Amino acid sequence: MIYKSNNLMAGIKKARNEKELLNHKEVFGEGNNMKTHFAPVLEKAVNQLIPGYFSWDEQTQDKCRMFMSSDLKFKFHQFILKEAFGIEVADDDAFDDAWSDMSAHETTKFNAILLPLFGIGEDLFFLTEHFADGESILDFETLYQYDFDDFQFQEEHRKTSEDYCAQTYRGSLHAAWARLIVDGKFYYASLSMVSRYFLMELGEFGG
Repeated sequence: MIYKSNNLMAGIKKARNEKELLNHKEVFGEGNNMKTHFAPVLEKAVNQLIPGYFSWDEQTQDKCRMFMSSDLKFKFHQFILKEAFGIEVADDDAFDDAWSDMSAHETTKFNAILLPLFGIGEDLFFLTEHFADGESILDFETLYQYDFDDFQFQEEHRKTSEDYCAQTYRGSLHAAWARLIVDGKFYYASLSMVSRYFLMELGEFGG
């Protein structure tokens, strides 16, 4: 099947690899690979796209992963799609077209393979939220610190409004998406402050 993006010169060719799609063991790895959660296909991608990465110290690796350029991210997406799913993409538009055609199982598998490239800590926690330029999840020791910092940022933006009214911080995190490893398995998570839950419940009760 051929997919075409808005750029008529770009397209996607979808076909199975000669050895078929990678099975579970090939994706998640065994032995030493499980200790780092790097699937063989991801190790291959890192060695090709970031030569020397595995010889760097942890701090240098983290800086590389947290501030990866959009061009390099696409190259990883392109590599994993081709090697693990037999899908070839030429640009971001073609990637989006291919992504919309993949099943939920396939997209989850794709995200699980890439998680070690963007997650932090033993559980490879990855918060799918935006950060200020030069800032990353590594700048915050807790979700509270991240949430309070984001609240202050939003508050400064609200001050530009004519009908601005100062707000008290009571916990703003609500339905923030994250990905992580729990007991060796990949999970999606939706994170919210308990205070937000109480406010929603009180609002419904009052209504």
